[in-house]
Amino acid sequence: MIPDAPTPDGSETIVTEGGNIDVAGSGTTGSPYVVTNLAPEISEIDSIDQYTFILDKGSNPADTVRFEFDSLFAPNFDIGLFDTFDINNIVFFAAILRPALNQTTGVITWELINDPDHIPVFDGAITTPTTTSVRIAYKEPIEKILFFHVTPDDALAKTGVSAGASVGLSYATIHMSVPWTTRQIVTYNGSAWTNTGHVFTTVTQSGTTILSTISSGGFYNSEYTYGNVQAIYAGTNNRVLRQIFSGIGYWQTKWELIDPTTGSAATPDTNDKIVLFNPNLAYTLPSQTADGMGVARRVFDPTILPNFWISGAFLKN
Repeated sequence: MIPDAPTPDGSETIVTEGGNIDVAGSGTTGSPYVVTNLAPEISEIDSIDQYTFILDKGSNPADTVRFEFDSLFAPNFDIGLFDTFDINNIVFFAAILRPALNQTTGVITWELINDPDHIPVFDGAITTPTTTSVRIAYKEPIEKILFFHVTPDDALAKTGVSAGASVGLSYATIHMSVPWTTRQIVTYNGSAWTNTGHVFTTVTQSGTTILSTISSGGFYNSEYTYGNVQAIYAGTNNRVLRQIFSGIGYWQTKWELIDPTTGSAATPDTNDKIVLFNPNLAYTLPSQTADGMGVARRVFDPTILPNFWISGAFLKN
């Protein structure tokens, strides 16, 4: 049935606009054509490209009027589907984006898979305008964006990768991120704490109190969790790391090294070590070369054939 089709009671006047009208039995055709005192009994759609609207007054063939339109979207005939635009102006974007990482040079290259089983649709050139983005141009500029979606496949999902896009009228720019934990090792050299690894905080000593300055979050040991940073003792002096002050949003974290024999806070000895972990829940993946921490090497490992499934729909000009 045609959505929103009228149901006259036999007293209305129906004026048709567009298409051809054949009054059965009379051979009369024309457009527009006025039909009066007819109650419709059948309304049907033959196909997406053509529909038939039949008004049947009774058994007399001369009273049957048949409307045949060449398009489902005949002028001024609202059937309730896509009444704000022509469906013929919708274009779809579909592609599978795959990164490839050269394990020797660290260079990352990108392609839209095009093989006997896959084909990109409405795609254009691929570029990496920044070190953390991939840009895909459309085959031609579009007028409006209906939707655009990027989904990592199961191989990437296992590593926690997420992706999104900034979508414009000529191209879409894709960014990817992954949960990742950085590590900083602080070692006491007899007079001060020194740092190795991925340094994200400053550690100093004040009496028996160890101070760490960081913009947000705190540290974690076996009893307490604060913010987004974890800390464990990793030295050789059989110390226990005890946190004494921290909190989400605090700039400074304080903790002590406890001598398990006396149960008291002790000053650090040479070679006392603390390992700090900073889980970064929005680590942006590189798009041109692999980083030194190995994140991209794990995520873009070519042996797992990582893919990003991309789809979108637009209105063309």
